[in-house]
This record gives sequence, structure tokens and C-alpha cells, in this order.
Amino acid sequence: MKKATLLGKWPSLPAAAAVEQHAEVLGLKVVHADSEGVLVQPADLRERRPRDIARRTALEQDLSLEARRKWPSAFRANCELGQHTRRVFARRAALQKCTASRHDVEGVEDVDVEVLSDRRWHQWKAQLSDEQKKALRHWMAGVVAAPSRQQGNPNRSTDCPHCGAQMASARHLWAECPRHARFRATLQEKYGLDDGWWMRQPRVTANSGWVTYAASRTREGRLKALLAANRLGIIIVKKCWKTNADTERQRPRACRH
Repeated sequence: MKKATLLGKWPSLPAAAAVEQHAEVLGLKVVHADSEGVLVQPADLRERRPRDIARRTALEQDLSLEARRKWPSAFRANCELGQHTRRVFARRAALQKCTASRHDVEGVEDVDVEVLSDRRWHQWKAQLSDEQKKALRHWMAGVVAAPSRQQGNPNRSTDCPHCGAQMASARHLWAECPRHARFRATLQEKYGLDDGWWMRQPRVTANSGWVTYAASRTREGRLKALLAANRLGIIIVKKCWKTNADTERQRPRACRH
């Protein structure tokens, strides 16, 4: 879509087919294409949130009155703002591919993907160490090596190493374990969260750090929730790494493979 204006004769059949296929993968539909580029809109206009995202982008673009009347939810995809909005739709599309069997899928349909574009979120990520960035990737991908995921390893316990809770999941470590109460209290004070906030969050937040619209009524509140959720997530991932590494070191050498 970004290169649409560089094509010779637009829309040629191969180019049009390629762009339409790309748009479909992102949950978008091409409604118009000309020498200036491509207009796309959400494939399903019945969904309010993607429709609102697209309309906000369209209002900031220099579109013709005819185009606004004919396609009120369409935006030009091949400019800087349009590329940003396409990335938002790409995040939505990726989340929607999560299988229902995943433990952290609860709440995925309500995730605020736009808040991940906030400048302050990117600034916070930029100042992390390499180890913290790796931990954040593991956390948001939902691949935390929590005790509950050690069922197939006879040399590791599924109990919480801090409080002894059985089948201790990432959610337990994040929202319940008393070992992390001090971290939760500090983050609550810093970001203005109430005492019950951690327990109210769905697993997509408590296991992976993705924040939902239900986390706060305002965009600012959801940004603060995003920062709090993932700051604690990094701590938990690093502690799980350390716990598992310590367990491996304590095993008798003859038992190691």
C-alpha cells in the first residue's frame, strides 16, 4: 500500500489483487484506488472500535467531500498517518489469531491496540536494558516460564516458589502472590490504580500485559495501566528465569542432560 503511488499504471490487475489481499489480512477492504493511492475501510463496519479508529484517521486526512460521503469510514492507506493506522489494524489481526485454547486469551477481543502507539510507551521501552527488553517480549508473547508451565519437567515444581500456592500461573505471580505485593503497591501509587485493579484484569493483561478498554475509561488511564502491567511483568519474567536457573544448578550433575 505504501508503494501504491510508485506503480506505473494504477490500478493494474496484479497490483490491485496484491493490495486487496494485503488489506484483507489486516481486516480492511479496498474501496477505491487511483493514482494518489488507496482508500481502505474496516472489512466489517458493524464493529464499532475498528470503525472508530478508521474514522478518526479519515478526519485528519485531506479527502474529497465525495469520498467522505461515499465511504465515511475509509482512510488513505499510503501516507504516514495511514501507515500508522494500518499497524494498529495489524495488531488487531494478530491478536484475533490467538487460539481459544490459550490460557491468556480471556479479554483479547477488548484489547486497546491504539495505546501501544503512544509516544510515552515507546520512550519507556527505549530506555530498557537488553535483558529487560527480552523479558518484555517474553511477557507480551505469553511465554512466561511460570511454575504452572513446568508440568512436563519432573525436576521442577509447579508450586509457587514464594508462597507455595499450587499450580502457580503467571496470573498468580502478577495479581495474587504476596511476594510481589510491594511492587504492586508501588505501581498503584505511581499510576493511580486502586487496590482491586490487579485482580479485576482479564488474563490477556495478567498473563501477557495487553491492556483492555475495561482497564480504564480514558486513554491516559489505559496508558498508565499498560506501563504498570508490563513493569511488573518484566520483574516476574526475570524472577522465573532466575528460579529455573537456580533449580538447574542445584540438580546433581549426573542427572543433567
